[in-house]
Amino acid sequence: MKQRTLVTNLSRFILCSLEVYLSNYQTNLHHHMNANDSLELQLETIAIKKGLKIFSGVNSELRQEILDLIHKKGQMTVTQLYTELSLEQPITSNHLAILRNTGMVNAKRIGKNVFYSINYSRLEFLHHKSQQLLDFQKGPEAYK
Repeated sequence: MKQRTLVTNLSRFILCSLEVYLSNYQTNLHHHMNANDSLELQLETIAIKKGLKIFSGVNSELRQEILDLIHKKGQMTVTQLYTELSLEQPITSNHLAILRNTGMVNAKRIGKNVFYSINYSRLEFLHHKSQQLLDFQKGPEAYK
């Protein structure tokens, strides 16, 4: 239960961090002066959208359940996951694909089976970046 709470709390923290960052993004934009002394707004929307996909990867109760189960077992196949969670195989595979594409799980083929394990360094990195976003939202005093 403690481990599930860790994964759930981490994903909620990450999502909250992203929401805070995006809601305050407009007030914290970097402006650059061009030759005409007018403000030129620079938005890297592709990077923001890619970042949102990564954060959204853990923003699903089912994906959090999958992460928690993999965490408890160490590694699992899609068959073990859908059996344990009483889900259909395509649903489980879709959620695993999202977790794999966002780097939250590692996939290792052994014979005919693909075993999934948690990418803890990715989760820690996401947690660190979330904290940076929250600190950024607090303003310059957060860095003193």
